[in-house]
Formats: sequence, C-alpha cells, structure tokens
Amino acid sequence: MNSLDEEVQMKLLQIDSSARRTSSVSRQLTAKFAEEWRKSHPDGEVIQRDLSATALPLITDDWGATYLEDSQLTLAQRSYLSTSDQLIQELAAADTVVIGA
Repeated sequence: MNSLDEEVQMKLLQIDSSARRTSSVSRQLTAKFAEEWRKSHPDGEVIQRDLSATALPLITDDWGATYLEDSQLTLAQRSYLSTSDQLIQELAAADTVVIGA
C-alpha cells in the first residue's frame, strides 16, 4: 500500500468554555456539530477540551522559557511548556475545530 492509498484519520477538536454544563446553548450546539461530524467521519477522532472544567495555566514568565535550551529549564517551566505543547499539538492535528463560547 502506498501513501496515497492509506486512509487518514480525520480529527475534530471540540472546545467548550461555558460554565453552564447542563443548560448551555453553546454546549448543545457543539455537541450537535460533533454528533453530525461523527456521522460523516465514523472512523474519525473527536478531541474534547472543556475549558471550564480544566484550569489552563495563564501566560507567565514560564512561557518565555520556550527560548531556553532543555538543559536550562526548571521543573516548573518543563511542566508549563508540556501543557502548552499538548494544546498546540491538539490544535495542529485537528482537521476541524468547533468552539462553543
């Protein structure tokens, strides 16, 4: 099988930010979008990111550590950058992004 024949798994990044988990219209809309997307992409992957349930770090001086060599990073900077890298990878890997705010 060559690379043209290989099937690429589509990815949807669903980002919700409403603090109202049960009565949020934006959450209902993103959920409906994800449901319809799954029908069109049954082999696809949905990555869900709930910004009201997971506290994300604020941009601080630790973010500036991106310009340092790995050997110069503190444990706190490594942790901070690891979270940042994960979020960037999720966004970069997504073919489709739906945001409910």
